[in-house]
Amino acid sequence: MRIQTKVVVLIMAVVIVIGGVTNIVGGRVSKRIVEDQISDHLITTAEAKSRHIQALLDQYTANIELFADQARAYLIMIGNLLSAESNPAVASYIMTSMSDPLRGIDTVMLIDDQGLVDASSDPEQFPVGSDISMTKAFREGTQGTFIGESDMRQQPGSGFELCTAAPFLMMDDSSMRTGVVVILGGMERLLEVTSDTTGLGESGELYILDQDGYIIRSVGGRIVKERIGPLPADGDAPPLADGAGSLPPMLEATSYTSYRGDEVIGVYAPLPQTGWTVVAEIGRHEALAPVRDQQRTMMWILFGALGVGIVLAVVVSVTITRPILRLRRGVEQIVAGNLDYRVGSRQRDEVGQLSRAFDEMTGKLKGALNRLEEHSQSLERKVSERTSELTAANEELNKEVTERARAENELRDKNEELIALNEELLALQTELREVNQHLEEKVGERTADIQQLLRQKEAFISQLGHDLRSPLTPLVALVPLLKEREWDADTEKLIDVIARNVTYMRSLVEKTLVLANLNSTDVVLHRRNVNLYRALDDILRQKQFQFDE
Repeated sequence: MRIQTKVVVLIMAVVIVIGGVTNIVGGRVSKRIVEDQISDHLITTAEAKSRHIQALLDQYTANIELFADQARAYLIMIGNLLSAESNPAVASYIMTSMSDPLRGIDTVMLIDDQGLVDASSDPEQFPVGSDISMTKAFREGTQGTFIGESDMRQQPGSGFELCTAAPFLMMDDSSMRTGVVVILGGMERLLEVTSDTTGLGESGELYILDQDGYIIRSVGGRIVKERIGPLPADGDAPPLADGAGSLPPMLEATSYTSYRGDEVIGVYAPLPQTGWTVVAEIGRHEALAPVRDQQRTMMWILFGALGVGIVLAVVVSVTITRPILRLRRGVEQIVAGNLDYRVGSRQRDEVGQLSRAFDEMTGKLKGALNRLEEHSQSLERKVSERTSELTAANEELNKEVTERARAENELRDKNEELIALNEELLALQTELREVNQHLEEKVGERTADIQQLLRQKEAFISQLGHDLRSPLTPLVALVPLLKEREWDADTEKLIDVIARNVTYMRSLVEKTLVLANLNSTDVVLHRRNVNLYRALDDILRQKQFQFDE
């Protein structure tokens, strides 16, 4: 590759790498900044909406507690004017007038301690005397203030209804009981808060989720719940997935796929009083639009920088390569043998210094060639002198070669004599091997004869032992019988000597047989401790008779 092309490619690569790294790093930094801004905005929005809704819920709670304090007076009024059962329309009018100060209220009811309706602003749906003791509003209302979803309307398609309940005291002539004030309605005001999506863009959305993962919204003038799935277990899990879960304890922006299937950035703000959650979302594509615009701008800047870099690379490469091309032509002239050619220039850059150094090198090369020619002539003279010396040395070498050839012939004759002696030695070794084999056969025959004699000796000793033990056996049996009879002292002493000698003879025969068996190759020796004192005592007893004589 030419230098000019290399310079252009190098500058283009530098521009592309720097521009690409700048674009990537800038995009990531911008994306992080935009995400932080969106996160802060969503957190602020969700927190503000949740506080607004919580303020409305607190207002509903305060209203029903105030209403519960006044409920006793209204019951006395209804009881004094007429019976609610005899004229429900008048009772409904009175109950409706009670709820006029409360905006968005549909129904107001007073329930006795048995769960029976005492008075109602909607006698068609909740007539006086109807039993609602199994509803959550009654059960929770007897324990304290309750606000949440109503389960009092059982008709299909009745939709979602907000219920607020609080206990109040009922007094009659005989006792004091606890009743419940129930107010249905007011959810529209909460949904008005979430309907304002100002600042969330076209893809932004605000909605309320209950604890079971249902969206509470107004559709066609009715408030309904739409099932989309339970809440996430933590900030990393995608929301509205299958399975139970709970919200993270603090406000934190999270990226996930919404119930519509879009990638969004969302924030959850809990409503502890009801267990609901306010969700603020914005589409990720819309949120990151400024980052994409910035990246497109950076790409155009990169293309512009690349064009400027190409022009700059061409100019720089031409400026650098022109003196280099001149230097190359000078090298070609020198290779052709023209050592008087000069390529030096007056430029003060590195290329100018290189050209001047090249001219200096050419001058030195010319001088070196002249010195080399003179040295070559001197070498030719020295070679002629050395040739004559080598001729004389060659003659001496020929003489030495002749002497070595004669010595080699003598060595060959000696070698033949050694071969003949070696053959005689081999013959003697063969004869010696035959003699050794004959001796081994003789030794084997003599060994067999000796073994035969040893076997005969063993048989003889065995027979001798048998012959010796045969006469001793009756004596061994007879001596104890002699001892049983009464004898005089000398006779008994003789009998003891006879008994010891018989025992000694028997032991001697057995030891003789044992010694005879020691010549056998199959004998196994066992070591045994011997009591020398007892052995000497036995010998003295055996020889006592002789000692006495």
